[in-house]
Formats: sequence, structure tokens, C-alpha cells
Amino acid sequence: MMTLRRMAWYFFRLFRKLCKTLFGTPETVRTIAVLGGKDPDFDKKAAWYAPDTFRFVSGSADYYLIADWRLIFINFFRLHKCAVTDENFYSTEECTAWSYLYGGFSQKNHKELSAKNFEALSKKLHGKRQACCFLTGESFSDYEKHPETRDMVKVICNSVVKNDVFLEWLKPDILCFADPVYHFSWNEYSENFRKDVLKAVEKYDVYVMIPENMVALMLAHYPQLTDRIIGIGRSADWNFPSADDLSARSTDNILTYLMLPAASAFADEIYVLGANGRSPADSMFWKHNSTVQYDGLMQKVVDAHPSFFRDRNYVQYQNGHDELMESLFAYGEGRGKKYISLNESYLRSISARYNGVKNVS
Repeated sequence: MMTLRRMAWYFFRLFRKLCKTLFGTPETVRTIAVLGGKDPDFDKKAAWYAPDTFRFVSGSADYYLIADWRLIFINFFRLHKCAVTDENFYSTEECTAWSYLYGGFSQKNHKELSAKNFEALSKKLHGKRQACCFLTGESFSDYEKHPETRDMVKVICNSVVKNDVFLEWLKPDILCFADPVYHFSWNEYSENFRKDVLKAVEKYDVYVMIPENMVALMLAHYPQLTDRIIGIGRSADWNFPSADDLSARSTDNILTYLMLPAASAFADEIYVLGANGRSPADSMFWKHNSTVQYDGLMQKVVDAHPSFFRDRNYVQYQNGHDELMESLFAYGEGRGKKYISLNESYLRSISARYNGVKNVS
């Protein structure tokens, strides 16, 4: 059942073709081929090799999905065509292989659509000088202490979208998300998250900002996002996106990857609330405010993508994130931007700008 749910999400419209090539049950199938040549949106062929298929990958597919990581050793000379979808392999390899599959096969180019939507958003936000980014840390609940933020460019992220009371209070402008296991996966956590995304877009006309190569998959499932979705490409260095250059430096954190670049594209004074960082007592990334987290569904994510969590050094992640944050702040401040944190934080880059006072020792 997990295999079928996974396939139905990541392959979507190609799934009916997929089912026609099944041999045996989903758990014992030897090879599943996806032929895209007769589909106007797809011109490539992919093959998925089930966990019990320990042999050389045969055929002439453009892309091979290998469900048993050991197959990489006997397919060494065609590794450039292989992606490991074994959830027990290493780190982000499995979730990345799946999440980028649909976009990699699609011939549709959504850059023009994204630029069009970005221009519409720019018109909506024209004249605003300040912006505020709302994150999921423990201090998120302090938002009512800052009613002035409702007149700014309002940028939210991730599971903040589940808090209906907050959304009604704020009426956000931009929602950013980019995580392959929490947001673009087949698991129950992701499914609930995306339902809340659709509700927010319908009720508040929120613009959705995501990685460019995830646009095809999202629009395949949710065409109602067509007028609100903005795909952001990857730039070599820091960049604040514009209609002419919809790109940003790809990082492992939504604040540095999409939120701050988006806020900095529209405003010169940017506030941050809810970036508390990781305390020494935290067991994973950092503690989330309970009002903006799907607490009962966290284990569903871990079960679906175990290597993502198993191979994570959370202290190292925070230190690297802190360094990138300081680098991004310096880039923006060098261009006349001002960054202000509305809360103290375990992140030095954030605390140094608490209440607008920059104290970098």
C-alpha cells in the first residue's frame, strides 16, 4: 500500500500507464516502466526497480529509480541515470530522487507563469516599505504583541498555515515552503499540510513561493494554484528575486532560502518573528510552537523518510544555518536593507538584531 501511495503521488498522471506494466503485486513487482513518449507533457522513459530486484538494471530508460541501494554497485557506469529511492539509504537522497521526478520529466516550462504571478504580487504589494517573516519557533505566539505587522508585507512559512486564528488575524501575502519530506511527500503529514495550503490560498489570496522544480508536480495535483504559484530557481550566490530573475541561493532552511529573499525583494525594513533556534535541550532541529505544528503526524514523516532524520547532525545544521543567516544579512545590509528580530534567539545572527540593535561581537 505504501508503494502504491508513493507512486500515485510522485507520478500522478503517469500512474495509469504505470499500472498497466505491473507484474505481480506492488510488493513483488520486478520492473515498473513509465513511458512518456505519447504524452504531450512528457518525452522520457523511467524505470523503477523494486527492493527484491538485485540485478543489473536493463533496458533503455532515461532515468532509473532504484529501490535497493545496493544496486548502485553493479550499475556503476550508468549512475548518472540512476536515483536511489531506498528510504534507508542516506540522508536526503531518497526524498530528493522522488520529489524532483515529476518536474524532471515534464516538458512544460513554468517560468513565464511564475514571472507573471510575481508581477501581480508586486503590484499588490506596491508602496509597502516594511515586511515581516513569521516562523514556527516558540515565540510565534507573540504575534498579537505586534499588530503593526499587519500593515507590512506579510510572509509566512511551512506549518504556520495550519493556524486559522493567526491567518485570520494576519491575512498573509506570501507562503513559502520547500521541504521534500514535510511538504512535497506522499505521507499523511504532507497531505494535511497541502490541504491547509489550498484553504489559505482560497480564503486569503496567498501567493505560494516554492522551488522552481516543484511547480510541475504541484500544478499537476492542484491546478487551482495556477494564478498564485511562483517557482524560484537556483542562483549561484545570494539574490533577491525579481520578475526578470526569479532565483535565490538554495539553502537548507526556508528563512534563508525563500522568506528573507522574498521579503527583501519587496521591502527595505524586514522583521523576523519566531526564529528561536535550537536550544541544547532540543532533540531534533528545534522546538516548534504547538499552534503551528502537526504534532500528531510527525511520526508519519519519520516512518516515510527514516534516513532523512537518521543522518542529520542537528547541532552542525544549526551552526551552518547561523553562518548562512549572517552572510545573507550582510548581503542585504550592504544593499540598504535593515533586519530586525522581534524575539531573542539561540541563533547569534538573529539575537544580534533583536529589536534592531546589531551587536555582533
